[in-house]
Amino acid sequence: MMLILLAGLAAGIYWAVGSLSGSSSESSSIPTTTVKLMTLRDKVVEQGVLESQSTINGKCEIDHHENKIIFLAPEGSQVKKGQVVCKFESSQFEEYVSERETRVNDSKSEVESAEQALIVQKDENVTNIRAAKQALEFAELDLKKYTQGDYEVKLSDIKFAISESKTKLDKERRNMESMRALVKRGFREFEQLRGTEQVVRSAEIALTRDEQKLETLNEFEHVKSLAEFKGKAEEAKQKYDVAKTTAEAKLNQANDKLKNEQMGLKIQQRRLKQLKEGLEKHTMLAPQDGTLAYANDNWRGNGEKLHTGSVIYQNQPVFVLPDMNRMQVKVGVHESLVSKVKPKQKAIIRADAFSSYALTGTVKSVSPLSASTPWEPSNNYTVIVTIDKLPDGIKIKPGMNAACEILVGQYPDILAVPIQAVASFGRKKFVFVDEDGEFEPREVEIGNSNVSFVEVKSGLSEGEVIALDAYQRAMTEFGDQEPEEDESETDKLISEMLPAGGDGSQVGQTSEESANADLPPRPRSDVDEAKKAKTDDDLPPSPRTESKVDESEESKEKVKAPEPDNESESPQAEPPTVEATTQQTIPQVSAPE
Repeated sequence: MMLILLAGLAAGIYWAVGSLSGSSSESSSIPTTTVKLMTLRDKVVEQGVLESQSTINGKCEIDHHENKIIFLAPEGSQVKKGQVVCKFESSQFEEYVSERETRVNDSKSEVESAEQALIVQKDENVTNIRAAKQALEFAELDLKKYTQGDYEVKLSDIKFAISESKTKLDKERRNMESMRALVKRGFREFEQLRGTEQVVRSAEIALTRDEQKLETLNEFEHVKSLAEFKGKAEEAKQKYDVAKTTAEAKLNQANDKLKNEQMGLKIQQRRLKQLKEGLEKHTMLAPQDGTLAYANDNWRGNGEKLHTGSVIYQNQPVFVLPDMNRMQVKVGVHESLVSKVKPKQKAIIRADAFSSYALTGTVKSVSPLSASTPWEPSNNYTVIVTIDKLPDGIKIKPGMNAACEILVGQYPDILAVPIQAVASFGRKKFVFVDEDGEFEPREVEIGNSNVSFVEVKSGLSEGEVIALDAYQRAMTEFGDQEPEEDESETDKLISEMLPAGGDGSQVGQTSEESANADLPPRPRSDVDEAKKAKTDDDLPPSPRTESKVDESEESKEKVKAPEPDNESESPQAEPPTVEATTQQTIPQVSAPE
């Protein structure tokens, strides 16, 4: 039935074009057309599926094992952005939030206590360091007072006492010598001399005592006192250093405690924020305007649809919300045509459900990769065409089928002929021109084309009449001829593949064959002859031809087949016919792509 419809359609096109041409032909039954200038529009027509430009899939984002639905908006209703679509049971999360808020308050109290402890520790450190520093200053002052004051004063007193004792001793000794002289003369009594000698001994003892005091001061008292005062100063300095180190350690400890408490507070606050966000996720709002549809996938295996009371899990789809005011068409363009399609090209879209409405569209994107999958190979490339504006009279929905005509080119004022008026023979294109009632083949150069017409760049003039049955005429005209192949490109490629100085004899040989190409033929052995005879015995007898050829000649032909001297000796192609029942070769004559 489909073949009959196609044949009738082709016949109708031939009749319509021939009737419009109004030109003379060999017979009234031969369709013809007149070459004329026209505007050629190139279109890519494909079937596609309508979808929304912005489709949002709502998923359950609650971090919980099971989530029970307690409210669902009616499916298919028009919802606005921010409208409640779905609610989940949230009592357990509310308890989690309350418990976490208590922990946050406790953490805040701990932070405040740590802050106060830090302040107290700072004050205590200042007091301890000040006291230790003051003690150090006093000890250093005592050391200086002793070395520069008390010791010098005491040393001076002892030296002064020694000086007085020496002076007194000298005086008493002179008195004693005077008294001794007077006693010898009889002027004084001997008892008076003894008293004078006793005074001298007392002065000597006093001098010795003062000298011993000086020695005791320098060798014992001063060394001991100096060591005591230096020891006190060093001890005070050590206490001062210890006070500073202790203060720094306690301050660091207080700071660390405060940081730990603050970190704990941040952790509790972050967890509280997560729980509050999770509580907010128990209420799903529409992220945009659109028509509400629930994701009733048969994931349970029993065909159950989402309803109030359903239990779903995290990341499970809940609803689909397409924006029905911004639609697009996804089409698959064959690989032979996808190079013509470019972004920003205009298109005409007709939905199958509203075929009387023609919608304008714009190509949004062309996929760089084919739509093939490991399970479903495909030669099509996905093209997205957005609908520019939707009329108020129709409401198209995602999933509807639509035909998309993409305008990929428009070429005004060119010579164009119907595509059935051009035939191919080899790499050349021909048309059949009416020359005084006879249709003669003429080579032409073609350019742009669409599904109905093809541009003729050279070879034809406006007003000439051509036949529309070029394919059948080409088969009759060129059926018994071989097309002339342009071997220049092939020869060039072969010359590039051959090594320098090669003649091409090794092309297609394996490495072993090329290595043995220059060796003489291996002599046949008796075993080989026996194998050959046995093999020939198993085969059916070959048909004999009428001409007998000498065995020596046959052996020579086996070694090397003679090449034909001229074209007349080459095998001739059998004449083609149109009938499909014959087994003869049909020449390469086809309509242009």
